[in-house]
Amino acid sequence: DDATFGTCLMKALPAQEKILADPKKSGEERWQALAFVIHLVGDLSQPLHCVERLDGNQGDQGGNTLTVTFNVSRPKPDGSTDRDLTTFHAVWDSSLILFKYYD
Repeated sequence: DDATFGTCLMKALPAQEKILADPKKSGEERWQALAFVIHLVGDLSQPLHCVERLDGNQGDQGGNTLTVTFNVSRPKPDGSTDRDLTTFHAVWDSSLILFKYYD
């Protein structure tokens, strides 16, 4: 929660875009705004932010407590490959992006 941007992505995204486009802002402020814009756009397309798998009284915290094996090998820096044991949420947030990057 933030007094300026609130908790709503639809308020925070335009506010960060405004900072990013303002040439009077410092490089650090604009760099931070760019990081927020990238993160918020990712959040906007993250389906696990608006659904939850219920198991009894426990939810999966948007896929953060659901462990999965990302079933695509990707190269490691040493050239070998492995499969990621990660959370379902992390697959959407980063594993798919990393796989595409190394593809």
